[in-house]
Amino acid sequence: MNICDVTFRQFESEIRDKKIACIGAGKLLDHLLEFGPKDVVSKIELIADNNEHAKTRKVNNLNIECRSVDETIKLLDESFVILITTMYCKDIVDQINSFKSDLQNDCYIYSLMSLRVDEYEFPEKHDESIPKIIHWVWVGGGPVPDKNKKCIESWYKYCPDYEIKCWNEDNYDISKCTYMKQAYEAHKWGFVPDYLRLDVIYDYGGIYLDADVELVKPLDDLLFYDGFVGFQRNFAINLGLGFGCKAKNPTIRAMRDYYDSISFKTDSGYNLTASPVYNTRVLVRNGLIINNELQKVGDLLVFPTDVLDPKGAFSWTPKLTRHSYSVHHYDESWVNLEQKQINEERYKQTGFFRDGVVND
Repeated sequence: MNICDVTFRQFESEIRDKKIACIGAGKLLDHLLEFGPKDVVSKIELIADNNEHAKTRKVNNLNIECRSVDETIKLLDESFVILITTMYCKDIVDQINSFKSDLQNDCYIYSLMSLRVDEYEFPEKHDESIPKIIHWVWVGGGPVPDKNKKCIESWYKYCPDYEIKCWNEDNYDISKCTYMKQAYEAHKWGFVPDYLRLDVIYDYGGIYLDADVELVKPLDDLLFYDGFVGFQRNFAINLGLGFGCKAKNPTIRAMRDYYDSISFKTDSGYNLTASPVYNTRVLVRNGLIINNELQKVGDLLVFPTDVLDPKGAFSWTPKLTRHSYSVHHYDESWVNLEQKQINEERYKQTGFFRDGVVND
């Protein structure tokens, strides 16, 4: 099996005459089916999962049965490529090699492709547009941890002439949005900023940063665009990395107003869907292509991962480029310790391939 370490654009070109067998039927496959380019999704003919076999998934209005990984490998001929759509990518590669070590099919890793960036240049700057304000949110009344204080110190270091505004329950009306109010009342502090940051950026303009974002250089050059957001791993848009615009940006308003259609409380508990799902959904509806490439959606520039997310997960070492402005350290404050340990194991598997160990 040949593991192909390529960008998403290269992947699209290389599979033009191929069919796809997806290995992994969880959230990454959900993401691909909802947000992926139609010309890619339409090529999916086999789906495998170690835990989901015998169930079905809908692809292009067709129900495809999830088979076991070993059964799926038996069905592959030269017309298929393998697309690993689980974060447990190293385990899957090891499983396939153990089952059929002489497999000749090309294999692509969805999470790995989401980190690869073709060479690019920023677009030409125009007149300064975004005001020099850094917004951040801290609710719940607890002390700011030292690791977050260190990040905030980097804002003052690289943006000494910016106003830095902290929003909390004392200076902002948490009841403005039902989703936000329910998250606050449940003491799920990590979900409260999801609406709040969009609202204050829409009203005032400026740049929002999560408290676990460390700047590595001044943000001044970004002020000369109408607005910006950034890709994180797995082709998702994460506003916690940092985003900014001048006031009254209509695309920011669309992302904010989406929260009026959902609730945080559910019949069974809480809606713990992370904000990148909702942010990506709105931007895809407005023309976003999930390929980790620089592009414009409405009045927003969408940056590849190396600009605002060169780290990619809390267990990884940042890979800074000449385009990098900041590092998101992924506190994942809403995730309990047990789940963080599970996440770290999953992230390490993509990190194994990210750091150059591809075909050994």
